[in-house]
Amino acid sequence: MTSKRNIRLPMHYLLPAVLACCFSVTSYSDTLKIGLVEYPLHASFNHNIEVQPAVEYVRKALQQEFSSIEFIRYPNKRAQAELARGNIDLLFPVAGDLSKLRTLSKPLFYSTPGLCFKKKQFIPVLSAVHRFEGLIIGVTPGVDVVPILKNSGAKLSTIEGSNALTKGTKLLLSGLIDALYHPNPAEIYHHSNAYSKKIACAYFFGYSSGVHILAAPNMDVKRYLQIDRAIMQALAAMSYEFYFAQHEQ
Repeated sequence: MTSKRNIRLPMHYLLPAVLACCFSVTSYSDTLKIGLVEYPLHASFNHNIEVQPAVEYVRKALQQEFSSIEFIRYPNKRAQAELARGNIDLLFPVAGDLSKLRTLSKPLFYSTPGLCFKKKQFIPVLSAVHRFEGLIIGVTPGVDVVPILKNSGAKLSTIEGSNALTKGTKLLLSGLIDALYHPNPAEIYHHSNAYSKKIACAYFFGYSSGVHILAAPNMDVKRYLQIDRAIMQALAAMSYEFYFAQHEQ
């Protein structure tokens, strides 16, 4: 008699299968144009954009619906203009006030912002906001800063160029900035990141916000529903947060 054994496949084999199982078998012959703005760790422009986790996830969610998917990188301001003109179908990852823009029915993921300090200079953000006055705080481009920090008297300094989070962390450790504002510090403040031994991060709980996929305002309803259905099915099968966590291992 032979014994049965459970065979566990590595996660990178399982992820495409889990995502693929929930998609429509219908394929369309048109091209989908998707604009990208830089959102560090999820869509970083200093690496091959096709293997960035957010890009991979969205491509896998939509590849059964469209014969061709084109991703185009844009600066933030130009991206909004291209979407408004209908030159691209979708734009992501986008956070902030989107009340006047057309989004898919649910965010792709949520982020909780916070501040990272050198460990010896750590400030618990919610109980000591008055201590921010005069501090130089690095902010990555395109990131929405929470009101409590905007009104604290801190000096906000935009970190220009690519790989802004790595650059910002180095500026923090060198003492050129006092703190680094991060849209979701959990992405750098974890045991597998060597920087975590030298920094400590606090969160602005209560300010969690959705990171969305925007749709062109002139997109017809049938096409919008086709895209929205595919993304929502993917999120139901496997959340992007879980996909991202596995991607980073």
